[in-house]
Amino acid sequence: MVKECLVLAHSDSERSSKTLVDCVASLKDKGYRVVVSDHFFNKDAYEIADAFVYNYDNPILKPSEYNKYSLNHITHKDINGYRLYSPVSSFAAYAIIELIKAGFEAITTKKCLVLNYDWHIKEDIDEYYSINKDGVFFRYADDKSFYTSIFIMNKELLRELYQINSIDDYAENLKYLEWFFYDLYSKKNITIIDQVPSDRFDDNLYYRVSEINIDKKFYKVSDGRVIYVDGDKIQEYTEHKQYRLIEGDKTYIANLGEDYFTYHIAVKL
Repeated sequence: MVKECLVLAHSDSERSSKTLVDCVASLKDKGYRVVVSDHFFNKDAYEIADAFVYNYDNPILKPSEYNKYSLNHITHKDINGYRLYSPVSSFAAYAIIELIKAGFEAITTKKCLVLNYDWHIKEDIDEYYSINKDGVFFRYADDKSFYTSIFIMNKELLRELYQINSIDDYAENLKYLEWFFYDLYSKKNITIIDQVPSDRFDDNLYYRVSEINIDKKFYKVSDGRVIYVDGDKIQEYTEHKQYRLIEGDKTYIANLGEDYFTYHIAVKL
C-alpha cells in the first residue's frame, strides 16, 4: 500500500524552513510519498519531497480587515497584573483551504494524510488508513470541532472545499477552521476519533501565536488612558496616536493607526 501525506507549510523563515524539512524527512523515514504545499518555494524540502506545490497566493485577513467580518482574532499574555490582548497578525483559514486544494493536485492515491508541517511523525498510524470511510477526523476543543493539523481525507471529501473560492465565501460561515471543518464534514461518510494520536508525533513545534511580542507596545486600559510595556516595566500615558519617548540615549517614536487601540487592550487582573 502506498501511503501519501500532504504537508501544509508556510516556510517563511530559517526556523520554519527547518521545521518543514524535518517533517518531510520524518515521513520519508516511515515510507510515505510526501507532497508539500507551501506559500514559499523551499529548495531543501523540494529536494527530499516527492512533489512540491508552490502556492504563491496567500489570501489572509489582516487586523485592519477584522471589523469588516466581525472577527475577534486575538491572543493574550499576562504581565505585572495586566492581561494584554493583542491581535493575531493574520487570519489564515481560507489560505489553508487553498493550500489543501492545491496540494491534492499532486496526490496520486484515493486517500491521504493531511498534516501541518510542525507535526513530525515518530510512530506508524497505519490503522487509520484501513478504516473504510472517506475520512478520519479527530476531535479538537469540543464536540463540534476537528483538528485541522492532522486528518485523513479522500478526493470525495475534497470536493466540498471547492464550494469555497474566496474569503467572502468562507466568511458566510466565519469560524475558526476547526469548527468550520466540523460543520462541513461531520455528517459525511467519516470516522470521528476522540483522541488525536499526539503521542506518535512531535507536534505543534512552530506555534506562532504564543510568540507574539508585547515589548515596547501600548495597550488601552480605559478611555483616554494607556499603558506602555517596557520589558517587565509598565508605564501609564494618556491616549494618543503618536508617542515620542527618550530612552537613555535613544529616541523611540511609535506611530499608531486609527484602529490600533481597538485591538491592543489591557485588563487589570
